[in-house]
Amino acid sequence: MPKQNSQPSNIRKYIIWLSLGLCIAGAVFSAWKMLAVNRISEEEISAGLVITGLPEDLTLTPPAEKFVGARVKGPASLVDSLADQQLACTLNLAGRAPGWTSIPITSDNFGLPESLHVSAINPATITVRIKTGDRKKLPVYIAIAGKPAAGFKVIDSFALPGRVTVTGPQNRLAAMDRLMTKPITIEGIAESIKKETALDLPAGVHAIGMEKAIIADIRIAAKTDRRTLVGVRVLARGTGHTAIFSPPEIALEIEGPADTLAKLNPNANITVHVDLAGLKPGVYVKRASISLPLSITLVKAEPELFTVTLTKK
Repeated sequence: MPKQNSQPSNIRKYIIWLSLGLCIAGAVFSAWKMLAVNRISEEEISAGLVITGLPEDLTLTPPAEKFVGARVKGPASLVDSLADQQLACTLNLAGRAPGWTSIPITSDNFGLPESLHVSAINPATITVRIKTGDRKKLPVYIAIAGKPAAGFKVIDSFALPGRVTVTGPQNRLAAMDRLMTKPITIEGIAESIKKETALDLPAGVHAIGMEKAIIADIRIAAKTDRRTLVGVRVLARGTGHTAIFSPPEIALEIEGPADTLAKLNPNANITVHVDLAGLKPGVYVKRASISLPLSITLVKAEPELFTVTLTKK
């Protein structure tokens, strides 16, 4: 037989053995996987104690225990996955009356899958003291974050309701003289706003009778400034006679929006006059009338009285 036919035959044998090996490896892997799924494991776990359901008018003396241990048994894949989880043992105090009370811990408190069995728990009971909380009525202040638009400022802020009754441990309430809201951002705004917000209460302190949110009323207005104008001319009004004023000018201190004051032209925007209607020639002492733009307020005028000499033209 020619030798050249032996090489294809060897390749066919290699392929057959390779396929057989892959089939065996697949069968072994499947069997191992089935064994891993059905394998039972038992481990110790530790769960953080979480207390819920305490009525807002009651307070709690926390238990000494922070964690609850347990022995858990079940499918190995589930038991092994517990190591990567933050486990909790939840204790619901809803409906509990004030006083000392011992609450048994069961597997239900851990919230584990049904396929896991809890065989031992340590501690088996948790003892807590529930108390009627102290009460205190305190004013509410608005917490403000950020700054309004350039040229504006916060002139006032109010809370509705302005006072709220809270309950909590006596040592915490004793140190409190006000209640603050969650911060309200006013960054870049140029007008007053009203927003709903919540109280920012410390742990263990609760508001009583708060059916609605706190309404924060924040008043924002243009920044004000003061400016002194000197040498403002005093004018005569209502007379055909010649009027000579002593002194002839007035100094004004005014207040208003900073940008308005910066642009103010005293000769165009402000009028100072003395009403001389019906007066005969002579010497009089008169008070000047001052007309200002609506947004400007007069702080002080010097002098307040003028000596006016009227003569015939």
